[in-house]
Amino acid sequence: MTSYILLAVFVGIPLVLVAFLRTNGAMLFFSVAVSVLLQQFLDADAAQVVNGLLPKTGIDYMSLIVFLLPLVFVAVLYSGSVKKSLIVLHLLLAVLAGLSALLVADRFLPSAWVVSYNGSNVAKIIRDYQTIIIATGLLLGIFIMHPGRNRDHHKKHEH
Repeated sequence: MTSYILLAVFVGIPLVLVAFLRTNGAMLFFSVAVSVLLQQFLDADAAQVVNGLLPKTGIDYMSLIVFLLPLVFVAVLYSGSVKKSLIVLHLLLAVLAGLSALLVADRFLPSAWVVSYNGSNVAKIIRDYQTIIIATGLLLGIFIMHPGRNRDHHKKHEH
């Protein structure tokens, strides 16, 4: 049951951001990658600072904050940036961003949830297809963000 709730939350939040705020799905996907890098390199240092200020705060909360900051920043910065004609591609990227975030969620979720999730069929399926999830998100994100794709190829008529 926990696995389905986590799946709904991790995929649902990016879907809501794209569907209602029209946030750029490619940027959401890439911000998950940035979040993972920030966790890998800044998490321990940031946790030391927070634990020095608030001894009762655990590293799980700090990991969650470090993970969510790029996602929140991108959601705010790129809200309203998706054309209605491209919403389906951005929704697909939102699903891929959520699935990618779920692949690394064990870094900040409570250990009881991680144990429950890792033993589920949902986690097994997502891990089995992780290469396809990441590669598809990367290629689709690059396609959407390609600078030459949005250029107008019509030449202006000069008189």
